[in-house]
Amino acid sequence: MKFILIFFTLLTLFKINAQKVSVHLSCEQTSAQIDDRVRFTVKTNISGNIKIDFPKTFLRSYGSMSGMEQEVNYSTGEISTIYYLSQEGIFKENGTFTIYAYVETAKKVYKSNPIKISIGVQEKLSPSVEEEISQRIMKQPVFGIIKRSKEKVYEGEALLLEAKVYTSLHINMMSDYKEYIFDGDAQKKEIDQKNRLLLKKEVLKGQEFYSFSHDKRVFFPEKTGMIKVKPFEMKIEYENGSIFSDDISFVSNAAIIEVVPLPKNSPIEFTGIVGKLSLNSSVNNKNISLGEVFELTLSFEGEGNIHQLQVPKFSLPKGLHFYADPETKDNISFGKNGSSGSVKYTYFVKATQLGAVSLPEFKIAFFNPNKHKYEMAISKPIMLQIGNNGFKPSQDKDDQQNSIIHTTTSPEIKKSNNEEDFTFWWSIISPFLLVISGGLLFVQLKKKRNKKPEIPVEKNQKQTIKNLREQLEEIAITKNEPQKVIYKNYNDWILYLSSLVNGEKASSLQLLLANLNEIPLSVDLIKQIEQFYLENEEKQFALFDEFMDIEEIYQKGKNILIQLEREMEV
Repeated sequence: MKFILIFFTLLTLFKINAQKVSVHLSCEQTSAQIDDRVRFTVKTNISGNIKIDFPKTFLRSYGSMSGMEQEVNYSTGEISTIYYLSQEGIFKENGTFTIYAYVETAKKVYKSNPIKISIGVQEKLSPSVEEEISQRIMKQPVFGIIKRSKEKVYEGEALLLEAKVYTSLHINMMSDYKEYIFDGDAQKKEIDQKNRLLLKKEVLKGQEFYSFSHDKRVFFPEKTGMIKVKPFEMKIEYENGSIFSDDISFVSNAAIIEVVPLPKNSPIEFTGIVGKLSLNSSVNNKNISLGEVFELTLSFEGEGNIHQLQVPKFSLPKGLHFYADPETKDNISFGKNGSSGSVKYTYFVKATQLGAVSLPEFKIAFFNPNKHKYEMAISKPIMLQIGNNGFKPSQDKDDQQNSIIHTTTSPEIKKSNNEEDFTFWWSIISPFLLVISGGLLFVQLKKKRNKKPEIPVEKNQKQTIKNLREQLEEIAITKNEPQKVIYKNYNDWILYLSSLVNGEKASSLQLLLANLNEIPLSVDLIKQIEQFYLENEEKQFALFDEFMDIEEIYQKGKNILIQLEREMEV
């Protein structure tokens, strides 16, 4: 018993020491203004003293949280402990800052990934707004304006609007808010709909006021002309010097936005993006075997209206073909500059021809409103080498090119040499081949009488279909399992369709589709299989469980199996 306890203790210590240390720093924003509240969060899987290295210009607020939580990996069943620290504050100076987090343990200090954030100077009110405010100060104890990031924007350019309130009263709360209305065609996104009343002091025309902002939204105008923003309404409760509070209602001013059209000389690569954009292309493998499916990824980063990016359509060079639909992954947030972040499109491409293939540069045009002109984002070309299994590209490019040139420019010489060699060797080996063939024929005829016929491939596929059907029925009756486990079981089952080709389960959806392409199957069935897998995968890794129709999932799997059996004619 003593030795067993020692063994398990050592095993536990080994597992703890072997786990990969993770220290991840994140921030909800990539840019902000001076005095805007910004929150940073650190998450780590090791216990220690967590610190965030802020610059001196960052002032911490009381919005700090720390603790621990447990996460479950439903694929492996492992439970891990996550320690976190969340800190809120404001920046008092403009600039671009790189911030790291650290976890200090007794033996070592671990460093996180960097976070870059750009802080800009707070926008000043336009002269017309300042004049409007100065007139209202003399008459009203509280007033509101529709604050706008710009008074003139291009079609599709991001426009930030917010309800801004100024008062000399001691406010307790706000209520009965009726939002301002952008009276024109535009997409809109909410930025901050929290009902917290955060007051700060501001000096206007030499007088001090309390102010707060509410209902921040970013708009992307789709129609040109002079657009009116209708006023907002609000009621505030304030202290009147007695034990009771009083309230007052008011209506803000209206605002006018001029939306101008984009210049007419747009390049053919322009798809409607207004802002800033960069483009990079990459592949997961440059040395590819013939018939292999590889990944081509186009990565976009920028700000403006990049949430309106569409899947780029383009033609591939000879020897490459698209395989399955592209995947889209985006990491986009909305702020005063519109939508900012990154979007990645991953294409699955199949190599169908030997040799060197060049993926050309990819281009996309966008309109830069700050420079008032169209610009181009361009990626770099990528050279691929496609060969047979185990193919390794030559180290000497000149020798490789010479070899290709020799093969393509001298077919007559090569053919003549082959004919002479063939005639010479055939005259020598043909008598031996006749003798061997006769002997083999005699042996086969003798064995044929007693040997049972081999099971044809069709019968093996029938047995595989039968096994798949039995597996599907077993999954359907496991209704008491957690939802994530059921979704995983269905996806494991669909990966076993690969056994119809090579007798093995595929390790991924891409490999499954590549294997099934050898049968081949109809495009409709391939899409059903892909959609079945992706829907289950999305629900398997969702943060919250939704309503699960087990019968519907089972029926989809059953329909796939029926159509598969019909198309394979087994």
